[in-house]
Amino acid sequence: IQNKKIGTLLIYNINKEYAKGLEEYNNSLLLTKMLFAFLLLSITLLFILREYTSFIEERKKVAEYEAIHDGLTNLYTQTYFKSRLHQEIERCRRYKRPVSVIMSDLDYFKKFNDTYGHLAGDKMLQMIASVLSNNVRSSDLVARYGGEEFAIILVEAGYEQAKTVANRIKGLLKRSLEVADTIKDEIEKTKIDIDGKRVGVTISLGVTSYAGGANYKLETMIGEADLALYESKNHGRNTITLYNAETKKFEYYT
Repeated sequence: IQNKKIGTLLIYNINKEYAKGLEEYNNSLLLTKMLFAFLLLSITLLFILREYTSFIEERKKVAEYEAIHDGLTNLYTQTYFKSRLHQEIERCRRYKRPVSVIMSDLDYFKKFNDTYGHLAGDKMLQMIASVLSNNVRSSDLVARYGGEEFAIILVEAGYEQAKTVANRIKGLLKRSLEVADTIKDEIEKTKIDIDGKRVGVTISLGVTSYAGGANYKLETMIGEADLALYESKNHGRNTITLYNAETKKFEYYT
């Protein structure tokens, strides 16, 4: 006004500015959506990865279990039994901690299968496996050695009061025979129902112990337990035979 500046008049296209602001808002919204989608996808992938890892671990555990356990009885396999026995023999040799093995075989089981059928035989084997497992400690090991033959490893435990190796051996031998005797009696009492008839089996057992000799091998111990088992079979069955590695003689328990 009269060559004097009294203010500034800003004139602009409101539609153009609105369109520009809307574009900026949409770009920000799109970026936010992309970040949210990325975060959601990351969480989903982490969840899937965790579930897949858990699945793999579970399958691995199942595979490891199935690799060392018998499918019918859920007892350990012969392969795992030999592996553990080898470890126990080495431990015994190093620390003079005696170990015992019980080899057992059901008497006339082929006749049982021929008479009552293999399904009944499988049921009986499962019952026998339960009897064996229920009569040993968690530190011991029970395996299905093959067919109707079972093997047990009894490790020294519970005899800490025995100050000498001789007393520990004596204690373990006593316990081994007690376990064998209990198993024999329990299996005699074990019956299954077949067409309304209660039927059962008996078992023969061979026992041997190792106290830490220098040149003792896995095959030696299994062979001695087998010899004792064969003696039980030849001695009338349903019998316990102890093979004395020192005297090379058999002792019979009925």
